[in-house]
Amino acid sequence: MRKCLQRLPTHDLAALIDKLYDSFDLAVTAHGAARIIDDSYMVVLEGKDTARKTAQSMLQRAKALVSASQQVSVTLDGDSQHPAVQIGIAAGQTYSALVGVKTTHFTYFGHA
Repeated sequence: MRKCLQRLPTHDLAALIDKLYDSFDLAVTAHGAARIIDDSYMVVLEGKDTARKTAQSMLQRAKALVSASQQVSVTLDGDSQHPAVQIGIAAGQTYSALVGVKTTHFTYFGHA
């Protein structure tokens, strides 16, 4: 898929990423979580439940994002492919902050 994406014209690649993020936004909204976009797509949820329920919640959201990625495809040379996504899950205390002087942005960080 990576080689396929490298051959896409820039405007087609931007459109593909836009569709993918739209699909992710719908999946995240359906599961009641916050999302942050920096150089990746990150979902943050509050862990008020037990550790088991929080873990199940994170897995449900991860499955929803994989499913959402399958709603998007790109066709090159007559071959239709879905983007591959990598999902990492971490648990632990996190903090949010407004960082940067020149290019200020909101971010999360912590010990997960």
